[in-house]
Amino acid sequence: MARNEFLFAWMMVVTLLLMVILAVTAVFVWKSGLLSGQVPLVEATSESGSSPQNIDVTGTEPLLKATDSFNAQIFCLDPSTFLLVPENRTIPGAIHLMGRVMNVLEALRATPSSPSLQPAVPPEIQFRTAFFDRDNRTIYIDLVNVPESWQSADPLQVGACLYAIVHTLSSLGSEFQFTRFLIDGREPGISPGGFLLSEVFSPSEDWIGGQANPSG
Repeated sequence: MARNEFLFAWMMVVTLLLMVILAVTAVFVWKSGLLSGQVPLVEATSESGSSPQNIDVTGTEPLLKATDSFNAQIFCLDPSTFLLVPENRTIPGAIHLMGRVMNVLEALRATPSSPSLQPAVPPEIQFRTAFFDRDNRTIYIDLVNVPESWQSADPLQVGACLYAIVHTLSSLGSEFQFTRFLIDGREPGISPGGFLLSEVFSPSEDWIGGQANPSG
């Protein structure tokens, strides 16, 4: 009898431990957003860098409404000057703010409505996802690889592409003041066109050459 009671007590202890482990795991998964797909995983290589986080879509003053289309300034390239010109575009809405940011990024690769302009971001540049670090007002743009053409590209072409992204994002709101680039979830160590991609980018008027055009 005593042996049976001991086995029963032992099984109860093991069962309780398993329940605690499952509960802790469930809470971690829920808080990390893995089930919702809102927070993609990123492997950070910087020991001092802060972890990117999604912006709070339910904040008191969201940048953009949840599913409405919205207007955004998409910075395009004037090939005659290699300067950036903002063009007003209507962008499709999305459920989550980072989804709407991704729609803005994709618009950078689209053909401008003005025949005198061209996309500053070439089609071979693909956007994997985006993250937001609220504390540092920094948005992380995760690229899918970097085209080989960038290894020997003109610095003006690379710079125009990078700063078109930076200016387009910063025009969405004061929260997006700084931009950092990742490649496949990692901090890059390359410098296409002489631009070190691991650095923090912020808007620079040196790249701006015109005023916004009417909505296309």
